[in-house]
Amino acid sequence: MTLYLLITLSAVSRVTAPFMPDFHLPLLMFSGVIWIAVFSLFIASDGRALFTVGQ
Repeated sequence: MTLYLLITLSAVSRVTAPFMPDFHLPLLMFSGVIWIAVFSLFIASDGRALFTVGQ
């Protein structure tokens, strides 16, 4: 559930960045950091299933 919330937060910040010129770069950086965090959490939680042969 946390992954879905974080990826949604990242997408919302990425989409709203062009509409907020004063916060454009910080929002893009925030979105990138959240995206990296989500990917890291995904690999930590489901990585074993991705790299092992199914049984």
